[in-house]
Amino acid sequence: MHFDDALRLVAELAATQHGAVTRAQAADRGMSRRQIQRIVQCGVATEPVRGVLCFTSAPRTWRQDQMVATLAGQGFHAGFRAAAYLHRLDGFVGQRPPTPEIVGPSSVRRITGIDVVQHWVEPLDPADLVVVDAIPCTGLARTVIDVSSLGDRDLAVRSVDDFERRGASLQWLGLTAERLHRPGQSGTRMVFELLARRRSGGRVPDTWFERLVERCVAIPGLPPWVRQHDVRDASGNLIGRPDLACPALLLGVEAHSRAFHFGQRAEALDQRRDNRLAAVGWHLIYVGWYDAESPAVVAETIRATALARARQLGINLPWVA
Repeated sequence: MHFDDALRLVAELAATQHGAVTRAQAADRGMSRRQIQRIVQCGVATEPVRGVLCFTSAPRTWRQDQMVATLAGQGFHAGFRAAAYLHRLDGFVGQRPPTPEIVGPSSVRRITGIDVVQHWVEPLDPADLVVVDAIPCTGLARTVIDVSSLGDRDLAVRSVDDFERRGASLQWLGLTAERLHRPGQSGTRMVFELLARRRSGGRVPDTWFERLVERCVAIPGLPPWVRQHDVRDASGNLIGRPDLACPALLLGVEAHSRAFHFGQRAEALDQRRDNRLAAVGWHLIYVGWYDAESPAVVAETIRATALARARQLGINLPWVA
């Protein structure tokens, strides 16, 4: 095959793989070893890892780096944090991309030349493998389990919440955890625990932010709080649904995130809703993202407001000091 024709075929493949190809893929499309070396020497491509080429015409991105790491060994797939980033799991969206991270069989050599985190695993079950953004990757259930093994309980809860919000089957997650479980594995144990809590009932929060706010209002001695409480007027018309509410005190807490509460129209709708709630005696507290990162401060504010509401409504809370 003519060199120009082979180069075109290789470049077309690279365009589908974030600018990266392996030497073997280039050879399969008609390029000889000498021709491959030629495009490297001429600066058409670089070889960041032995056996993997990157066309210099393609921008270097995190996905290219992850693709290079994945192509560097037979059976490598994006895993753990990198897989969570590709799946856009809650907790990884909007964050800086993680270091490229792969899972692969222990028989494959360790990658050198690039910054990458490697995990040696048993042969991956095909049921646990997908392709995301053209990058071979662990599937959603396997990724949630791997993230749950990182030692961050909040991140595990956040991942399982997101899994459920997507409408994915919790039975699928449970069966995957059972298949992957081995003595000493923390990720599967964490998933078993979280799934057991799910079976006890309750609605998954719409966002992780809402769960953070809920933690803030779990203050001993106050009446019960409920999620997404329907507030209706005297005619039974729905006038508001606070993220969290203490109906006994006519007190609501709103998770005031930028995604849903900022902008002229959103602020006007919030104001209209707040006025209607005030007309039937309700009081709302807004908690912003930075507030939720300081639960103790928020908890004290909510506690003080709840006590004030109890006094206003003539409700005795004798068990609250």
